[in-house]
Amino acid sequence: MNKVVILYYHRINEQKTDYNLTNVSPGNFEAQMKMLLEKYDVISIYDIYDGSAFKRDRNAVAITFDDGYKDVFNNAVPLLESMEINYTCLITTQNIWGGDENWTDVVTRVAFEPEVFHEECKLIIDGEQKVFMTDCLENRVAFYRALQQIYKTSSCEEWNEISIKIREWAGIRNSVRSSYRIMDIDDIKRIKERGGIIGAHTVSHPYLSCLNEREIEYEVSESKKTLEKITGEKVDIFSYPFGDAPKKVRSVLDTCGYKIAMTSNKGVVTKNSDVMYLPRIGVKDWSIHDFGNVLEDAFR
Repeated sequence: MNKVVILYYHRINEQKTDYNLTNVSPGNFEAQMKMLLEKYDVISIYDIYDGSAFKRDRNAVAITFDDGYKDVFNNAVPLLESMEINYTCLITTQNIWGGDENWTDVVTRVAFEPEVFHEECKLIIDGEQKVFMTDCLENRVAFYRALQQIYKTSSCEEWNEISIKIREWAGIRNSVRSSYRIMDIDDIKRIKERGGIIGAHTVSHPYLSCLNEREIEYEVSESKKTLEKITGEKVDIFSYPFGDAPKKVRSVLDTCGYKIAMTSNKGVVTKNSDVMYLPRIGVKDWSIHDFGNVLEDAFR
């Protein structure tokens, strides 16, 4: 019996800096897609759900994109359409109206690309002043990780207040950089109209394991409702932000009517895989040689 690999991408762009190693250049992306068509069956994510993915002569690959960056719409979608490749875009809905960047990009910008450099940052966390040194790259990496941890343990209101303070500290105005924009409503509609699949990736890209039941329900259901309103069709595919897939989310996904949910746990999909915890392989800006090796190792 053949196997299936679900690949997940984030950004397709000529990015000068890529601190999170989530960007793939358009040139490498095109080469990767050509190789997939030559060696594998490139399938729809729904082929996994109905079982047809496992009735093929060759191993199969499904293509997914997390977050919903506009550069995917600009640089990947036209190529995928011209090559008639199935794909799924999983959208974080909070910023589809263009009001802000994803919080993960804000934190990266504050830590590594501030407009004003300081040797330290003082923040009030849980009523106590914390001092974070930012005078060298090593300390900025530690500051970046600390901000991620603060986000995990903060309420929405607390994080909004902290976000304002760290932006002011970094000299960053509340503006969206063109290369960090999220797809807008028209982009999402066009993808659906042209045969692409739209799925949900929560509202605000939180760590779901850190949320209570009410907050989980909001993130899971509201993103679905928003995308269904935009596309006019049912949205029943989900991917867990950061691959954070606590068991307590499963019942909420079931209640909302999701058919498929994907993690970022590395692995291959078989006929016996749980469709609500499907593994995937994250793609980096690999050469075609390295990309091929990753897939060969996965299918071995």
